[in-house]
Amino acid sequence: MRNGQDVHPGAAACDWSYLPENTQFRIVGIDTIFTCEDTGNAVIGWTIDIWVLYGSQGKELLRKVGTSITIEIVVLTPV
Repeated sequence: MRNGQDVHPGAAACDWSYLPENTQFRIVGIDTIFTCEDTGNAVIGWTIDIWVLYGSQGKELLRKVGTSITIEIVVLTPV
């Protein structure tokens, strides 16, 4: 990841001009807290890329929340 760590559960890639590095958020309907620790060429604006361990977990998450989500900011890191 951009911060030098290996990917791990709870890691997310975010556009840091929208959700700054280390911002923590939760997807409404999911208990997991995710942290913006990475960026990416396809992560633009409000697009968020969430890392999951297995493809089946990603498919289950997609089935549960869909492609358009509401997030709740837990900790907003100042820019």
